[in-house]
Amino acid sequence: MKKLTFAFAAILAASLATAASAAMFTDFESYKSFEAGGNPVYAFDDAADVWVGEWSGGGTTADTVTAEIAEGAGYNGSKALKVQSSGHENVGLYLFATADNGIVTDHTGAQYLRVWADFSEVDFRKANFGTTDSTYSLFSTDEVDTNWECKYYFSADGANWEEYVHGDDGCFGTGQAGTVLGMKGWFAFPVADFTIRSNANWEAYDELTPTNPADVSGVYLFWDYDDATAADTPFYLDNLEFVADYKAFDYDAAAGAAAAPAAPAAAEAPAAAPAAGEWGWVIDENYIVLDDWADTTHAFGDAYPASGEWDWPEVTSGSLLKGTIISGFNGSSHCWSNGSDNAANAFDGDTETFFDPYEATTNSWAGLLLDQPYELTEIRIAPRSTYSTRLPGAAVQGSNDGVNWTDIVFIDKAATGLTDAPNGVDYHCFTPATNDTYVAANTDLGAAEPDFSVYWVGSGAYQAYRYVNINGEHGDVGEIELYGVPAAATAAPAAPAAEATTTTEAPAAATEVIAIEAVAQDYPSMDLVANNGASYATLEEAAASLGKTPITGYTFISGTNGNGNEGPEMLWDNDTATKFCTSEFPTITIAAADGEYAIDGIIMATANDNSSYNNRSPYEWAVYGSNDGATWTALAYGDDYFFEEVDFTYFAAPLTTEGSYKYFQFQSEGALSGCFQVSELVLTGTKVETAAPVVEEAPVVEEPVVEEPVVEEPVVEEPVVEEVVEEVVVEEPVVEEEAAVEETVEEEAAQTFDFGVIAAVAALVSAAGYALSKKR
Repeated sequence: MKKLTFAFAAILAASLATAASAAMFTDFESYKSFEAGGNPVYAFDDAADVWVGEWSGGGTTADTVTAEIAEGAGYNGSKALKVQSSGHENVGLYLFATADNGIVTDHTGAQYLRVWADFSEVDFRKANFGTTDSTYSLFSTDEVDTNWECKYYFSADGANWEEYVHGDDGCFGTGQAGTVLGMKGWFAFPVADFTIRSNANWEAYDELTPTNPADVSGVYLFWDYDDATAADTPFYLDNLEFVADYKAFDYDAAAGAAAAPAAPAAAEAPAAAPAAGEWGWVIDENYIVLDDWADTTHAFGDAYPASGEWDWPEVTSGSLLKGTIISGFNGSSHCWSNGSDNAANAFDGDTETFFDPYEATTNSWAGLLLDQPYELTEIRIAPRSTYSTRLPGAAVQGSNDGVNWTDIVFIDKAATGLTDAPNGVDYHCFTPATNDTYVAANTDLGAAEPDFSVYWVGSGAYQAYRYVNINGEHGDVGEIELYGVPAAATAAPAAPAAEATTTTEAPAAATEVIAIEAVAQDYPSMDLVANNGASYATLEEAAASLGKTPITGYTFISGTNGNGNEGPEMLWDNDTATKFCTSEFPTITIAAADGEYAIDGIIMATANDNSSYNNRSPYEWAVYGSNDGATWTALAYGDDYFFEEVDFTYFAAPLTTEGSYKYFQFQSEGALSGCFQVSELVLTGTKVETAAPVVEEAPVVEEPVVEEPVVEEPVVEEPVVEEVVEEVVVEEPVVEEEAAVEETVEEEAAQTFDFGVIAAVAALVSAAGYALSKKR
């Protein structure tokens, strides 16, 4: 058994350091000698430059495994490590940093291990890369297994990258996720996927603890050949680097590119989390690190996490996250009375201690700064004893820049069952999807809605998380436990919203589009006969079911803020792959059509994950029409019965409306989960020609009749009377034709007028009776 003590704070301190853009672990050029030695990972020997052999035992194998530096076999004709085995048993390669070889071990800020490799002549059954730290603990993708999707990237020329996925056993190769035979170039592996080997029994680490880029003592490769025919066939490794961006090189990658055709361009890799020094917040101005303050209480002690002592089921996914405890700060205070009831109390495993914000605003919060981004899989929260009514309205949010925060869990102020519990306090377990075991346990709370997954409203991977009350309550909390898995960072929006309302400049259109401020309308009093949208797979099917023509090509004008890039403009873009998603209510979005339309139907679509995250459809919504942006007429009204909990599905209903409109506004009071989302809104209708050019031009037609004397002038001047008579005879039919045109114009004008007169009726949405009282 191997017991090691490990200061987790070292990881956290490293996360606050400035990130390295790229750091070479080794390019095999700098070794004065390349010495083989023992295996400190399993055999506890002293490390030398390299060790090869039985990957998990520290001993030898029946096969002969060699690793030696070869001239001219690497990137751009440089030195490379030549590796080969006489058989195809499982073997391991360890390259260690030692005092003699001068390899850098601190790669703070690195997101990827990038390796140049030449697999032109070999294929593997299974292989995976990894790292070791200063305690010689081993981290590799092999431990990820089925916990999450493990991606890696390849480029033959350093410019065009292709995405691949490890197999379920965290490996690449024919036994897992396909061949690498013939691939020569750069491979990039997210370091977040290098996690602690559970069977090695390093008890200082929790399961799936990721490697720390600031503490890399070695690079590891496990491999065996695809079959025995590859025995004694070498492959080559070069330029082992830890980088923040695998696509960025500080040398000419193309100079060493393989002669093989370039791989097709791949999708952009996930954005890396910014280094702590590049975050948009300022220490001791926007936040503090509690360890720097004398009144800090002990956190992450033996009692933490304490939820297991409260007869709660075990966590189903993810590892317990610990980090640097941070807190909101106003220049003088970080908690109530600037005392001991600070953020550390939320992470000490004692439900009788608590965090008490210094004020009931979003400026005061308790948080964790982690060593790298994690995606949360579960959150456990215990309210402050005897003050559990301060929990509703709170949220757990994630950020990668300290400026833009995304709601992961939002506990609606209207939430029931979260304010009272036996003995005044108990843990509440929040998961992204319904957990029947947790639901059963939650019923002990006497909750009217015991499935707390309804409050899970967001996703993404973030390096910082905070608990904050965003609805103006005081926001006290007794305990917080965050569980998650390492993942590539979710990019923040390009810029934070400056105001509560965002406005987008409308592009030029055939008709004028005016600026309209997104102001909430009074909800209409409308007599609904039904509120059940019928479901369809495509817009075309939905429109056909109504026998109506969809109005497309809207110009977005303004709306309330969305989450990240899921803004109000997405409701009008005719693409269910995008969505309007927000926790800001009332939710409003306004768009213009290319002219005035008489509306006769409504079609809306769910988004990508309604089946996983229920109760995001609007529980009260209305659609309005206008021609001036000031006076709005209600066209449709409904609630969440219009939808079902399915993904990418259109719901349609006919409407009976009065008049015609160019501008349309969608408004929602909210969603039961606290997070609203709809992917598409399409109205159906008939375009109305608002101008009446025929009627206006009727007097012009009459003008030639008035000026007919001009025709008579030749009659007076011509000496031949007969010619005059002939001209008059010829001209008479012309006059009759003009009169006929005039009659036709009058008739058309009357028809146009009749079309514009439509009886005023209240809008009716076809969908099941609206029972708002049930929703409140």
